Amino acid sequence: MGRLLLSRRGRAGYEALFGRAGRWCSVVGLTPAALTGASVVAAGGTAFLLATDRLLWALALGAFSAFLDMLDGATARASGRANGFGTLLDRVADRTSEALFLLGFVLGGHVPPWLGLVTLFALWSPSYVRALAESVAGMADCEIGWAGRLEKMVLLGLGTLLQALWPRFDPLAWAMGAVAVLSAVTAIQRLVAARRESGARRS
Repeated sequence: MGRLLLSRRGRAGYEALFGRAGRWCSVVGLTPAALTGASVVAAGGTAFLLATDRLLWALALGAFSAFLDMLDGATARASGRANGFGTLLDRVADRTSEALFLLGFVLGGHVPPWLGLVTLFALWSPSYVRALAESVAGMADCEIGWAGRLEKMVLLGLGTLLQALWPRFDPLAWAMGAVAVLSAVTAIQRLVAARRESGARRS
C-alpha cells in the first residue's frame, strides 16, 4: 500500500535534500517551532486570498506555507531538536493549515459548503486513524496508504490552478472530490493494517 507520489525511499531523498537548508536555518537561529508557526500564518494568508478570489496569489503563498512545513522538520533534525512534542505540534499545524485552506475555498464561493465539510472530514480521517493505531492499537508506524499530505496538497494545488484558468469547468470541485475519495480510502487502508497487525500479535 505505497504512496501514489512519494514512497518511503522518496521521502528519505527529499529529507536529505532539505537537510542542508535545515542546517542553515539552525545556524541563523530559526527554530522549528518558529517555522511551524510561520507556515500556519502563511496558510491563514492563503485562506484570505482564496476568500477574496485571488487564486494565483493564494497558490503561491500556499506553496510557501508547504515549503515552511517541510523546512521545520529538516531544521528540527539538523539542530537535534526533533522530539515527540515537536512532531505533535507539526501535525496539529498541518491540520490547522488544511482547515484554513478549505475555509478559504468555501468563503470564496469556489466550492459549495457541503463539499468543503466532506473534504475536511476526509482529509483528517487518515491522520486520526494513524494517531489511534499508533497510540491505542500499538502499531509502531501506521504511515501507510495511497494518499499522504503531499498527494492531497498537490491535488488541491492543481485544482486551484485550473480553477483560476478555467473556472467554468469547476476543476477545484473535482479535485476536492478526488481528495475526499483518496483520503477515505487511505483511512480504510490504515484501519485494515491496524486490524491485521493486532490479529498477528494475538496469534
